[in-house]
Amino acid sequence: MPLNRAAPASAVQSVPGRFWTWTAADATGQVQPVLHAFAGTEQGLSALAVADGPATWAARAAALRPELDTDPARAVVTTWNDDPWAGESYSADTLTAAPGDPAILAAPAGRVHFAGEHTAGEWAGLMEGALRSGQRVASEVLASHHTAG
Repeated sequence: MPLNRAAPASAVQSVPGRFWTWTAADATGQVQPVLHAFAGTEQGLSALAVADGPATWAARAAALRPELDTDPARAVVTTWNDDPWAGESYSADTLTAAPGDPAILAAPAGRVHFAGEHTAGEWAGLMEGALRSGQRVASEVLASHHTAG
């Protein structure tokens, strides 16, 4: 959901609403004037009436985040359920995850490079991680192409 003005990076969860919201910085370090949200279960999506559009979610997110100058009329909803590329999953480290594991997951294997939120280190489990991993892999592929050519 667009914000009428940028706000500091933050995150707030609605436990009864089964969703969480956040504002975040982009790769330049600037917090973008956008309120993001995630409701990861069918029950959460149903409670937010996302099948009917963004109105219910936008109203609940705006109520949850009164400190933000939200623009509910311009909110957009996307769901993994109707996105053929999403696959409806994200990762979460176990208690036995070792400090070097993210680097191993992100390491190329020959000419094959791996992207996805699970390869994004501190950004794992987040859409931001998926985006950053895509940028990382694009840079790796371009760099390997330039050194090979």
